[in-house]
Amino acid sequence: MLGGFVSTIYFIRASKPTFKPIKWNQVIFILGTIITAITILSGLTFSSITTNIELFKNDTFIHIMTLDFIFMTLISPLLLKPISKYYVLGLIPIIGIFTTLILEQNKKSVKN
Repeated sequence: MLGGFVSTIYFIRASKPTFKPIKWNQVIFILGTIITAITILSGLTFSSITTNIELFKNDTFIHIMTLDFIFMTLISPLLLKPISKYYVLGLIPIIGIFTTLILEQNKKSVKN
């Protein structure tokens, strides 16, 4: 929703974030992963690479959002590193973030 600016909150805090446990965390993360996977797969299945390249060149909104997506994918591991040892999964667009959060949630529930 906020694009690359969502990382601003992380850099302002500059410490390991703490999460309040929410009953539905794991369900939300799993649903987010499924919905994201469906969205990515449908985009790859029903789109044309030549159309996408043409839109990238000619439409400033698509150009900016594509660069924002690439930036967020590359910066995700840096944002996840203080939170999880699975931070490298952040390189998988969007799904990697949800997967890391699911793994961390499971690790915390096993400890308790």
